[in-house]
Amino acid sequence: MKTRIAKAHERSRLRRRLPMRRSFAFAAVLAAAALSTILPQAAHADLCTNVAPVFENDPCDPATGPYPMLPNLPLVLPLKGPAGRWSDGPPTIIPDFTGDVDLAVRVGSLPSSTEIPPPAGSAANPSLTQVVAGGGGSAQGSSTAFTVFVTDGPGVTTYGLPLAGLDERPVAVFGYADLDGDGSIGPTEVDGSADNELEKQEAIAHVGRQVGQISGDRFSNSLAVRIGAPASIGGLRIGLVAGMYTGDDPGQLWSNGTPIFTSWPFFPPLDPLQVVYLTEANPPDPNGPNILFYQPSEFLLPPPDTEFLVNRFAVPANGSNASTDQFISISGPAVGARLMRDVDPGNYTAASRLNIRPAPATTGLARKLVAPAGEIAIRSGLDVKVRLMPVDSLGNIADPGPDGVPARLLAEGGLKILAPDTDGDPYGETITVSSARGTVVRLGTRGVEGRTRVTLYDPPPAVPVGLDQALVFVTTSGDVDADDDGVLDDGDGSGTIGDRPCSAADLAASTPCDDNCPNVVNPSQSDSDGDGQGNCCDGTCVLNDDGSGCIECPEAASRFRSLSSRAKTAIRPRIGLKPDRVGIRTVLRLEEGQDIAPDSEQVEVTVAEGDRLHYFVQLAGAFTLVDDKPTYEYEDPTASIGGIYRARLRHTARGFRARFQARQLNLVDTQPAEELASGLVLAITIGDDTFTRHMKCASSLSVVRCVSTDVAVTPPPTP
Repeated sequence: MKTRIAKAHERSRLRRRLPMRRSFAFAAVLAAAALSTILPQAAHADLCTNVAPVFENDPCDPATGPYPMLPNLPLVLPLKGPAGRWSDGPPTIIPDFTGDVDLAVRVGSLPSSTEIPPPAGSAANPSLTQVVAGGGGSAQGSSTAFTVFVTDGPGVTTYGLPLAGLDERPVAVFGYADLDGDGSIGPTEVDGSADNELEKQEAIAHVGRQVGQISGDRFSNSLAVRIGAPASIGGLRIGLVAGMYTGDDPGQLWSNGTPIFTSWPFFPPLDPLQVVYLTEANPPDPNGPNILFYQPSEFLLPPPDTEFLVNRFAVPANGSNASTDQFISISGPAVGARLMRDVDPGNYTAASRLNIRPAPATTGLARKLVAPAGEIAIRSGLDVKVRLMPVDSLGNIADPGPDGVPARLLAEGGLKILAPDTDGDPYGETITVSSARGTVVRLGTRGVEGRTRVTLYDPPPAVPVGLDQALVFVTTSGDVDADDDGVLDDGDGSGTIGDRPCSAADLAASTPCDDNCPNVVNPSQSDSDGDGQGNCCDGTCVLNDDGSGCIECPEAASRFRSLSSRAKTAIRPRIGLKPDRVGIRTVLRLEEGQDIAPDSEQVEVTVAEGDRLHYFVQLAGAFTLVDDKPTYEYEDPTASIGGIYRARLRHTARGFRARFQARQLNLVDTQPAEELASGLVLAITIGDDTFTRHMKCASSLSVVRCVSTDVAVTPPPTP
């Protein structure tokens, strides 16, 4: 009877033999012989001869070369082979072979004469580098130096010796956060399975990245991360991982050769075009910076039926992994406050957008994960609890200074502030937040029904501009379906809208979940890019109305095309050297059925190219009446929400004139001199009205300028 592995090989149609080099042990040769009876021999040139020394003792296919492997993991192959997609089906797992260390990353800039040192946190190197979140050219923070080594792995020395011979090959370094502080990055069964979805979030979203090329036997640079934790709870541990391609032609920068990896919390994509956003296999300038881009659906997390792999995929962040390293990221100084809620591990779904942050528990110094309060659903008569918490300019929970962080809360729609209550006013409260634990705010809903909110302001005499907002849907039945598409906004009944976003598979299995587009009709809950937001509301359908899951998006209700006479966007990517900048100007023309109300409306700005999201920001609206016309003014010198430091929408005879200005690190996923052949789409959503505009672009070495397609674009001068 054939084994399950053998059957999996037949299903995957991997008709190749798997011979080993002579240096393999006798057991490995027997295993290879067994596999050769499963995979017929291929009539190809043998690519297993004269391979780079880094592949010594690795399994090899004579038709495609050495197989990519992760340290301490068995040979894992996607369904359609090394060039396939992990999402195409269950992988083939061959436990006879275990990956060794071919690549190692260390914190610090280490010169060429340096051997591979022990990782930080190990017994031989117990101290960890500490940085402040921000880095690059942001207003706060610092970056972390690192060095990547090509190595022969532990053996002759404790951590291996550097190997030369792969000059100019591309290498990428990613940072991942140990959000829950359990010492591992990614799902692990060591602490039980109840929090595995939260631990999956650690693997889903990276927190920093850098790219370059090997010189000699190493690559040194620096990496900045925008996420940190208060020093009072020890900061946030960030793990560094790396990957590179090893082809025989350095000119084939992202398309040639077997990739090698350090340990990762998942198996990265093997097809370079799934890692680097390119329409062609080879970029025009192999010596220039390149974009790194992938979606969760394109990589492999531990399969549910392979429990023995789960703990081996989780990357230790304590110095025990020979191929990776770690450092500590501390939040910057507190500059304001935000409304947050504690995250419930049992009602959480990992998403590609990382919106949770480590924080102290309300009592003691235990670590909790919190998320923006956002939208809350609750039965009338029950109380709502949120935390007013101090944050730095990047939105991390922070330790406030000795004077604390003052804030003013105003409740509307009948909502009452029950505690704290120092002035007897149930609809307003001025609070000074004195620690990173924040202040628990209890809101009463007795006698209330419908949509209510509590808004956060700076206390008087500051100009009253809304800084944050929590929306509270109060019902008598407990069911909220704002867009009436048959999928409840809070379908899992957790009380928090959007914490368990639906997928099409969830609906088919009748799994309790939340509407992933609560304000846009999308009964199928299609989510092509797997980011936890449906196609109808995350920009996926802006360019292609006929795409999968787009036909149901209601044109008249939420996706009006703007008839603006002109739209202009300027993107100034600085590759981490200075803050990226985004400038947007446009005029929004109202059509029949569209209306911008003179109260608070959510404001979203999206700049997209297909399903590639260049820029996204979401602001709580604070519209006021000026000459009986709704006007929106937003100024925040710290750019604490999405990097926006100035936003303005003013009513004119031609429509609403809109202007947005943003600066922050890593806000855009683009590079200087990048050609955006298909142009960009600008989408501005105000409440339930969306205005879009197609733009064409021209690039220089410092800026990408785009204008609406009915206006000629002049290439910017090259400095």
